[in-house]
Amino acid sequence: MPATLSDRYRLDALIGDGGMGEVWKAHDPVLDRVVAVKVIRSHLAGDLRIRERLRTEAQLAGSLRHPGIVDVFDYGEHVDVDGRTTPYLVMPLVDGTTLSEVLSSRGSLPLGETMKIVAEMASALQTAHGAGIVHRDLKPANVMLTASGRVMILDFGIARSTGGESLTQTGAMVGTADYLSPEQAAGHPATYASDLYALGIVAYTCLTGAPPFRRDTDVGTALAHLHEPVPPLPSELSMADPLIRSLLSKEPTHRPSAGDVAAIAGTMATSLPTTSKSSAEHTRTDLAPLDRDATATIDIVDTKRRRPRKALWIGAAMLALVGVLIGGFAYANRPVKIAVPNVVGMSSVEAASTLGRSDLTVETHETNVAGHKTGEVIKQSVKPGTEVGEDALVSLTVATGLFSIPGDLVGKPYDEVAATLEDLGLTVNKTQKLSQEESDTVLSVEPSTLAKAGDTITVTVSYSFFDFDFNGDDDDKGRDKKHDD
Repeated sequence: MPATLSDRYRLDALIGDGGMGEVWKAHDPVLDRVVAVKVIRSHLAGDLRIRERLRTEAQLAGSLRHPGIVDVFDYGEHVDVDGRTTPYLVMPLVDGTTLSEVLSSRGSLPLGETMKIVAEMASALQTAHGAGIVHRDLKPANVMLTASGRVMILDFGIARSTGGESLTQTGAMVGTADYLSPEQAAGHPATYASDLYALGIVAYTCLTGAPPFRRDTDVGTALAHLHEPVPPLPSELSMADPLIRSLLSKEPTHRPSAGDVAAIAGTMATSLPTTSKSSAEHTRTDLAPLDRDATATIDIVDTKRRRPRKALWIGAAMLALVGVLIGGFAYANRPVKIAVPNVVGMSSVEAASTLGRSDLTVETHETNVAGHKTGEVIKQSVKPGTEVGEDALVSLTVATGLFSIPGDLVGKPYDEVAATLEDLGLTVNKTQKLSQEESDTVLSVEPSTLAKAGDTITVTVSYSFFDFDFNGDDDDKGRDKKHDD
């Protein structure tokens, strides 16, 4: 590695090492500032496609202006005396720690801290998506927590513009298996929704300490993303469950936008307590000196015997004041009564946010029922308007978007079955099969278990032997004549 790149950037210390290159702390004498320089590995530098990828990273990141996205100061290609080219990026040197390092040392993060990280990441993604850019490799290693508390997204090295050409070989799976969306695992291009799925995995990992679909191999992990349900969060984290489940929906169109996530997670982060119950109780006991101070004042007054009547009056007044203080303190700390809002008909994410803002605890249960959208709240355990205490539990019944097909359709007339299925929002595809049953009797329904509105259901009906018109066409007559001959 040369000591100086392009006669300008002096490489002082290696601070990072990744698959494509190294990151160095460097000094820029032109602007007299310390910077970070990402240098491509020597054995990759001759690959024009990889150099194009790095150049595109500079263009993409340089086009974005957001406090949560690391800026790019410069892109260059250092040519040494032997004619070898070394591409590099120049970025600000961020004082902080990657989220992966934080999780490695702490294991998991509290709900409020996680929601703050999710909100700031979503805000940065909203800017990137608004510029037509998909990151495609969101993971804790690409998230920096700065010393000032800011959350920043790093490494747009495999990002792409939705209007541009992919920077990976055809058929290559881009991203990290633990954070790969189902559509990417199936070989489809990444979209904005793919970034939101990865964000959901990051959130789940922060809360639990491990990605939800990790298996022994990358292939096993990819298959889990495709086919396995999201493992439930611990009950104490149920407030975040609707948001994370919506982010981790297998169907990309069911995931919220980055802007929605930023708003919802931000609201949750600010509504959650910043101290534990034990520390809150400790704070309340610290208020006791107010009472002790008042009592001490009374004792001092009572010890002054020169003006007993005045002392008695003052003492009585102070006792009254103490009573007011104690009464006021008791009133301020009385049990809070909260009127439960009506969230039926809302999305589960919106409902959880609404109840969370009212200091209520939320848990969700999914159910298969017709006539409701995916994620729609169809029932709440506490009647709207009911007054409950802080942190009271409200259980929500949420529609999956799927519903059971009636199990008694076989044997009924086709017209009756078709009307039943169409009333459920299903499209009916009629097929016929020769049978001894009466004509147009339903023989089978496929699928016969679960469906969602808009699905096509194949209904097979009987076609009776006696429905054949043996004398109705020339071919039949020809066959009869040949038989007679």
